Amino acid sequence: MAVYWRIFLSASLVNICCTASRKPQDAKRIGIIGGGIGGCASSLFLRDALRNDAYIVVYEAENISGRVRSVKLKGNEYEAGGSIFHEKNELCQRLVKRFGLKTLKDEDDNNNQGTLINYGSKVLFRSSDWSVFNAMKAFYRYGFSPLKLKPWVDDYITKFARIYDLFGRNCSYSRPSDLMFAADAELVDMFFLSLTDAMRKAGFGELFITEVAGAAMRVNYNQETSVPAFVGSISLAGMEGPLHRVKGGNEQLPHLACRSADTISPTRVVSVKLLNDTRFQLVDDAGQTDTFDFVVLASPLVRDRTNVEFIGFPVHFTAGDWVGSYQTTVATFVEGEPNFEYFGSSAFSAAFNIDPNGRWSSIGRLSTVTGNFPQMPVWKLFSRASLSDKSLSEMFLRVTAKTEVDWKAYPNYSEPPHYPPPFMLHSRLFYLNAVEWAGSAMEMSLIAAHNIANAISNEILGLHPQCPLAARTRHKDL
Repeated sequence: MAVYWRIFLSASLVNICCTASRKPQDAKRIGIIGGGIGGCASSLFLRDALRNDAYIVVYEAENISGRVRSVKLKGNEYEAGGSIFHEKNELCQRLVKRFGLKTLKDEDDNNNQGTLINYGSKVLFRSSDWSVFNAMKAFYRYGFSPLKLKPWVDDYITKFARIYDLFGRNCSYSRPSDLMFAADAELVDMFFLSLTDAMRKAGFGELFITEVAGAAMRVNYNQETSVPAFVGSISLAGMEGPLHRVKGGNEQLPHLACRSADTISPTRVVSVKLLNDTRFQLVDDAGQTDTFDFVVLASPLVRDRTNVEFIGFPVHFTAGDWVGSYQTTVATFVEGEPNFEYFGSSAFSAAFNIDPNGRWSSIGRLSTVTGNFPQMPVWKLFSRASLSDKSLSEMFLRVTAKTEVDWKAYPNYSEPPHYPPPFMLHSRLFYLNAVEWAGSAMEMSLIAAHNIANAISNEILGLHPQCPLAARTRHKDL
């Protein structure tokens, strides 16, 4: 129980175009659209498998690292996007080790003044740093549900970890559901069951689901427990930890991974055209064209945003069916003194608001990307809309600095598509962000990158690994 509230204390440059010396005439040309952690990892995994047999171009018009980046406030940097990863996220851990980086554990943050679960300004539950007292209070309010959490999460993590064994055999799958089925069929069942229903089925109490699981969902995805159980389990996995982040900033991972590309083009791809010879022509916003044997779309197809146009594909090509709605999350970073009374308490390190109509979703004190707490506290607030100066003046007695990041952070799991799109949109055309509709996290992006890299390298090298079949008969929608 000492780590029961760990999740609540932890809570997410344009490169110049540069060309490497290698460009063998017979190398397969691979275009990667998007330079986030998934796109950059795709480049790295492809380079590992193909060496000089591939010429790789990454297109990124904004920030290399995508949604895994930090913000600066008063000379210090803080995680703004993908902020943490689980200790058993093997691909994140491998990259950290490969690049010679160090990690910080969330328990290294020794500034714990308690964690609140709120409904608006009403405090429903308060934890402290005394684990025995926490356990007593949790049992009084939630019964045996807290004791069921670790076995439930461990079972999910054990099944999920079988994915890494599949990758070790060079396996690849055309859909996220196929990959999950090959690891364990019950993972696919979690796509079709809400987190609420899955936890009820496992014997968790209603109050525990509403308050504890609800708080986990608000801090991680800013959504409710009606989301699919698979994505909900990603949130709950952090409650038992341990959780890590890269010392100096998680954005180092995509930056270092993208060094594997031959070229990084600071442009936005506007169209993908299927040519008669089955290759693809990419056109960027500068009017430049280039031709590739394989294309990896590593940028989400999002409603209310200009997406890549697909030209010359067969009439049955349905990329438009996979354009989804993404949840707006506003992260506001404030240096200042909170008005604790506004949140119904005298002090805390983090608070989570399960009121679905609340103006704020969560608030937590931050340490810098190097693990230090500045003398004047810095707080990160999540909300679904920008917080006005009036709102901040109610929440804080004094504000000395602030900055805001407003982005489409995660899929809105309450809207279509209600199950993950395919990785393979067309022969040799892959959609990496399909995995986000199973669950959005740094490790999930790395898993998609590894799966796609295996698929491409297996075809180029003529490999035919023996892999578990991915039957989809349980769910006709897949």
